[in-house]
Amino acid sequence: MSTQSSALKSTVIYGIGRLVGGFASFITLPIYTKNLSPADYGVVELLVLLIELAALLIGAKITAGMFRFYSEAQSEQEKKSIFSSTLYFISILFCVAIAVIWLLADPIESHLGIQEQGWLVRIFSFTLLISGCNELFFAMLRIKNRPITFVGLNIGKLALQVIFCLLFIWHLKLGYWGVVYASILSNLALSCYFAFVSSNFLSRTLDLKFIKALYQFSWPIIISSFGMYLITFGDRYFINTYLNTEAVGIYALAYKFGLLLFSLIWSPFAMYWEPQQYSYAKQESANELFGSVFCSVSIVVLLAAGGLINVSPLLIQVIADPAYQSAIAYVPFIVLAYVFHAWSDFMRFGLLKSGKTIHITYATYLSVAAILVLFMLLIPSYGLLGASIATLSCFVIRFSYIAIMGNKYFSIKVPVFKLVFLILYSASICLMTQQLHLTGWVGIFAIMGIYFIALLLLLVFPWMNQERDYLKPIIINNKLYKRFTKQSSLS
Repeated sequence: MSTQSSALKSTVIYGIGRLVGGFASFITLPIYTKNLSPADYGVVELLVLLIELAALLIGAKITAGMFRFYSEAQSEQEKKSIFSSTLYFISILFCVAIAVIWLLADPIESHLGIQEQGWLVRIFSFTLLISGCNELFFAMLRIKNRPITFVGLNIGKLALQVIFCLLFIWHLKLGYWGVVYASILSNLALSCYFAFVSSNFLSRTLDLKFIKALYQFSWPIIISSFGMYLITFGDRYFINTYLNTEAVGIYALAYKFGLLLFSLIWSPFAMYWEPQQYSYAKQESANELFGSVFCSVSIVVLLAAGGLINVSPLLIQVIADPAYQSAIAYVPFIVLAYVFHAWSDFMRFGLLKSGKTIHITYATYLSVAAILVLFMLLIPSYGLLGASIATLSCFVIRFSYIAIMGNKYFSIKVPVFKLVFLILYSASICLMTQQLHLTGWVGIFAIMGIYFIALLLLLVFPWMNQERDYLKPIIINNKLYKRFTKQSSLS
């Protein structure tokens, strides 16, 4: 098998793995929203964000640095030493963090509005160590290029998580404690597998010199990731402070639809596009090609966004308790925010190609400053609507900065008229569909059919020929890549 074919196959399989990860939170969502009150679901959300924050501050984003040092290692023993040192050191830090969380559990629970004498936070803190180590082993599978194992383990973990959630939350009615038990046991089962095969990856070495170099390399990534954490999840802390955990639970449900757009629509495209975009940039008329590809993928993103906005009221009515119904009002703002987030990922290519990635960090922290101010101004006065508006405004600001700076280094010539038409077309379909007042599962499938027809109608327009030619290969069967590589080989 050629290197190109192998890379393409692996990309597709990893894309499936990312889709599984995206589905995971949505598959368990009906179990949560049918069996947990908004307040309990808000507690779960805050617990997860607490652990993610602890992992981020410790250095959970160092895998990118590990990839670099591992690829530069000259021997198999040196490679084992790099992975082992990373695993051992991060495990020590995780254990220290767990000890700190245990000591501070009472005030943490008091601040979050939880009344479990600190034990809920203490028990859930073990996921910090278990899931953190699992992520390193998943990174090693990527290094070793074992995509089938990677996806298989993700699917297995998802299946266990669903089974445990059904047992503890639906059957035993343990509330948020059921979420804690399900998370710990599903991650622990995965850890048992990794412990069984760990002899293939590990040595007994802890190289502190390497650890120092790893953190020197990774600290800008950690800082930037912390900024994105504040943009994505900071609103939950403000909502809990100014409102309550019930509001956190309602807002978290609305936010899932934005994450769904990004993980299920944008991420699979990005898995294919990001490795190939550097090759496309070498073509003649690359600036126009990038603009056409941007318009092409925007067709799917915008129609998917409209579909999610139309489907969300019906889906929330079906999968969630009536106490969650107010989440419907906030979905459009969150979904539109993630349209701009996806566009930012595309427009940053000029910064990546030129090595001016510092501007991505600038964009992130400009957005952080804006969103923190907006949270303090809007949430006390307008509640969850204020949080939604702040989130949308933040992602618009971030997109604007990245698009302006990125185009200085690589001009992406977007056909503006076509993009405006696509926005108006998608908005019209969304508004007209909303007037149909559909309900239930029949309504959900009817909306899916409407948007599928809308996509087909759009692609038959004669002046959309170029976008249709790029959209079909990229989304369906990757012939654009094959066409490009064929032209390169002929030349």
